[in-house]
Amino acid sequence: MKNISRYMKTGKVISYILLAAILTASLSCIIYANVYMQGSMKVNKENLPELDSMYNIETRELEKTSNYTEHIYESNMIKKFQNETGISLLYSKLASKNPYVIEKIKTDNKDYAILTLDNYITGDTSNYNYSKEEGFYSYKKGMEYHSPISLKIDIMLSENQMKNGWDIEYLGNYKFKEQYISGQGYKVNIIESMVKNNNIENYISEKCAVFVANGIRYTLKGRTSLENIKAIVDTMKYKN
Repeated sequence: MKNISRYMKTGKVISYILLAAILTASLSCIIYANVYMQGSMKVNKENLPELDSMYNIETRELEKTSNYTEHIYESNMIKKFQNETGISLLYSKLASKNPYVIEKIKTDNKDYAILTLDNYITGDTSNYNYSKEEGFYSYKKGMEYHSPISLKIDIMLSENQMKNGWDIEYLGNYKFKEQYISGQGYKVNIIESMVKNNNIENYISEKCAVFVANGIRYTLKGRTSLENIKAIVDTMKYKN
């Protein structure tokens, strides 16, 4: 299965999975697959340093009664997914006891799974109010966190998906910041949004920290300092 997804910076998203169903997601990058690579990264056509390789994750078969093909807005769905598939995922202690996280799962129950956790880490943001019509929370920015941190997890479930690959490209007002090795030994690429108006006082740009751990790709995204997004990466660990 070749995978082509488009994420636009300004709003709605159109995602295409060839030989599968049309997917929808949200926000700010382009993802597509090529048969010759497994999880490479680009920013506006510029190749970025390689991350650790993605690969097929062996998993138990999903229950036939489970339907993860639609967005699911329900707490503990990620935990249920892990219990059902036997897949272990990294977790940050900073995300504990968070009533504002919105969990979304998309999978064809065969080749891929995309797990998204909006408002995964709220930090010092506050005043959360949920809009049923829009399906998201409004909030007040903090001093250290100008937005909550979201988490996206991309999982290859089959050898077929591994053969096709799963590349990612960020387009628009993005630039590559750096690659570094995290405290856990992961290669991490930092992508940063570019500010059009440099006169904005105390503006903190959006940053994406992308890394692969044991074949699974994680993307942490939010408006916070470079030092803090790196510190958040270092909190990502497996539960005992």
